[in-house]
Amino acid sequence: MFDKALAEPEPVSQENSDAVRILAVDDDEGHLAALEHRLRQHGYRVLTASTAAQAKQLAWSHETDLVLLDLRLPDQDGFELCAELADHPRTCGIPIIVISGLDSPDIVRQTRSSGGSYYVRKPYDPNVVLALIEQALGEDTQPDW
Repeated sequence: MFDKALAEPEPVSQENSDAVRILAVDDDEGHLAALEHRLRQHGYRVLTASTAAQAKQLAWSHETDLVLLDLRLPDQDGFELCAELADHPRTCGIPIIVISGLDSPDIVRQTRSSGGSYYVRKPYDPNVVLALIEQALGEDTQPDW
């Protein structure tokens, strides 16, 4: 019973154009590579960026379903980038999961007020991030007009 639950997932072909597209933003190359590998194993198509400028260019020029965002970026504050993505017409409906080592008493409030859906503190369990991705993608982010 537990053998199947703990088995590594089979690699999924990235040729599936219907796969969920995730933009992962982090200036730590090792972390970004590990995150990308894990997401691809679960069938996601992944775009990566290590700066806010790269993230904006990718988010605004590619169809993206979700953003994973680190707060410490070399060229812009992550909360500012989060707010820009949340306010831009092209990306305003995209869930943003903030993943960061920052820890302050109001970090969750800051995440939410800048447009983020969830906050995950590094180091984290990758399975928690995968569960949050599924949760965020399952939520109806568009208003019922």
